[in-house]
Amino acid sequence: RETERPSYFVCTTMDKIKLEKAISLQKKGKSKEAIEIYFEILSGDKSNSHVLFLIGSAYLQKNEYFKSIDYLEHCVKLDINNFLAYNNLGISQIKVGDFKKAKLNFEKSLKIKADFKSPIINLINLYSQEKNILDQIRLYEKLIKIESSNDMNFLNLGKLYYKTKNYEKSISNYQIALQLDPKKFFLKGEIIKLQLMICKWDDLDKYKISALNDLLENKSSVTPFQLLSITDNGELLKKCAVNFYNKYVKKDCTEDVIEINKINKKIKVGYFSNDFYDHATLHLLLDVFKKHDRDKFEIYAFSYGKIINDKWRDELKSCTEIINIENLNEKKFFKLIKDINLDIAIDLKGYTFGSKVNIFCNKIAKYHINFLGYPGTLGNPKIDYIIADKFIIPESNTHQYSEKIIYLPNCYQPNMSFKNVSNETFSKSDFLLPDNKFIFCSFNNNYKYNMEIFNSWMNILRETKDSVLWIYATNSFAQDNILKEAIKRKIPEQRIIFAENIKTKIHLKRLELADLFLDTSPVNAHTTASDALRMGLPLITICGNTFASRVAGSLLKQFNLSELITTNKNDYEKLAIRLYNDKKFYLEIRNKVKSRKIDNPLFDSEKYTRHLEEAFGDILNNKTNFS
Repeated sequence: RETERPSYFVCTTMDKIKLEKAISLQKKGKSKEAIEIYFEILSGDKSNSHVLFLIGSAYLQKNEYFKSIDYLEHCVKLDINNFLAYNNLGISQIKVGDFKKAKLNFEKSLKIKADFKSPIINLINLYSQEKNILDQIRLYEKLIKIESSNDMNFLNLGKLYYKTKNYEKSISNYQIALQLDPKKFFLKGEIIKLQLMICKWDDLDKYKISALNDLLENKSSVTPFQLLSITDNGELLKKCAVNFYNKYVKKDCTEDVIEINKINKKIKVGYFSNDFYDHATLHLLLDVFKKHDRDKFEIYAFSYGKIINDKWRDELKSCTEIINIENLNEKKFFKLIKDINLDIAIDLKGYTFGSKVNIFCNKIAKYHINFLGYPGTLGNPKIDYIIADKFIIPESNTHQYSEKIIYLPNCYQPNMSFKNVSNETFSKSDFLLPDNKFIFCSFNNNYKYNMEIFNSWMNILRETKDSVLWIYATNSFAQDNILKEAIKRKIPEQRIIFAENIKTKIHLKRLELADLFLDTSPVNAHTTASDALRMGLPLITICGNTFASRVAGSLLKQFNLSELITTNKNDYEKLAIRLYNDKKFYLEIRNKVKSRKIDNPLFDSEKYTRHLEEAFGDILNNKTNFS
């Protein structure tokens, strides 16, 4: 709250002494004493606008907002150029809920003095409450011209541009923020994530190398999830997860709330997630919820985050109790958990977007399990197990995980036995595909694309003249950048065809029109890979050293198709080119996929659920067949 007096104020020597004393008292927080002196001065000059301003500001300081408004309104009637008064009047009006008038007065303050920061910040806060992003952007752009060395201005502006999906401007503002404060937590990782999202790879390596060097020095440049896309080094992923837990999760630990010795009649299992709606996690897990043996198990779905009511959530409700914990304070949450007395608590989110990892830094069940949502270790000593298979986590890699490994006998990934597939008949032209070309495709999230894998795709196209790449791009920036990168490599843009985001049942049906799914690395396709195999579409992958880079390989092993698993880019490219050139080999592979999807354990959710339940029982019976 500004209390400097304008230079044009004139007063007697005696008044000047009193005034300076009052201002000094006000600055010390003694507003009552200051107001008494201001009134003495005002008694000699009722129209003294500056003293009216000081009285109104003092009442604001005392939280007497209506009185503050009265005096400040009187002030600006007498002095229409007092930008300080308009600003303080706006603050008082906010306090009494008159947001419309507050905005007008902040704008008047700015009109008089365009470089006055206070009303800009006050307007930003108002528009933030209203979720008015465009006006916040307008004001931050104005603020940056006044205060160009404040990294937080650029950081906040970058976040706002992200919300409007203007990813390029988001990146440019983040980059300036990082220049101003190179130690800004996780900002380097956020820049990497965004550049991957829009397929802007030209200067990505410098951020990757810097982030990896920072990690070696225990600096917080990337989150565990951001790191998945950068490296195939499992030991670095573990180091990042452990550091993240110790610095940012462990501080929320309060108490263990489970009574270890209290025995339940049935095994009580709680699944925790904010993805209980039309989301890949529930697509994979819905049948497991339906097929749990209720004679032996009590199953709970603990939901947090925004509630999205749709048919998927309704199906889950029909078989499982959903408990919304979003608005429970810690005390109520712990009481709920104590009353239920879970045997097993399962984190379906890990370090993915929207997670509540702090839930699992307190012991809320006899055993905690990391499962499905995050493809890697959590570095949390209170997470006891991670669910995997022998391919996903070979025994030689178990040191890369802070959890013990539960090995399922088949692929770790659950799936629905049957998915709703459109019964419409589609032609290639319905999706702008040529009829007489070989269709390579990739339907992964854009953050999984990178320069290295794109180089391989362009090498494949260069060697297979009658082919196109059918690719999913989530935003126009990504589409433009992909086309630019293709043209750089002398691949005509007509050979890149973008797939739209459509309903799942239609997406599954359109997969039948493609000839070969090209997987990504170091983060493989997950649900999209099992969807491709379900629809009889062959898939090739580069198998790496981490959980995320071995998922597609695990799925292919379940189909007994190890010949489609490679371990380097050269073999990956050669295999794709061979499948294009060798029609006999290609048809053999395609027929294997189509025949082996029938009665495949990957889509036997009944058997999968029994194996999962056996693992739960083994945990509680203290069997020691876990790595």
